[in-house]
Amino acid sequence: MSFFLSSYKNKVLFSVFDKQLNTYNLNSLFNYNISSQKFFIGVSEEFRSTIVKSNTKNIKDEQYLSLIGEYGLSESFKMGGLINNNIYSDDRSLAINKTSNLHTTLFAKYNPVKELNFIPFIGYSENNQVGESDNGIIYGTDALLEGYSIDEFNFQSSFKLQNEDIAPRKNTLRSINLNI
Repeated sequence: MSFFLSSYKNKVLFSVFDKQLNTYNLNSLFNYNISSQKFFIGVSEEFRSTIVKSNTKNIKDEQYLSLIGEYGLSESFKMGGLINNNIYSDDRSLAINKTSNLHTTLFAKYNPVKELNFIPFIGYSENNQVGESDNGIIYGTDALLEGYSIDEFNFQSSFKLQNEDIAPRKNTLRSINLNI
């Protein structure tokens, strides 16, 4: 889950089909956005399909869809929403042959100085796997320091805290990255 607009900025549409022996691969990517000074809407979809023809035919599909909207209330404060939907499907007779994750979140972006962003978020998650559906709240914060310079040193840093209270489990994600 990313609240940064960089992955939506480039308008792209491509599809690649490849066949090697008895394996067929289709990879597609679609990125599009509409923006103005205060408003941004972006969509990104990635689709992968693999078909293997042997004694039996096996089909595996993966789809990653993301939609983001953001409205600037001021130079340093923006509000928005993000929807992520991931689907995995495999026609083999496995217990984990179909899974899906849907995250719907609301977020705020606070930009106290040009190089620094804080992004608290809260939302809802629905996970389906092995015929079982788990739902719950997701919340946390992202922070990004980018393009900050002291003397000859350029700093880039990212920080993420994410909690998923999805009954019957709790997942936590903690990530810190610093580049000098």
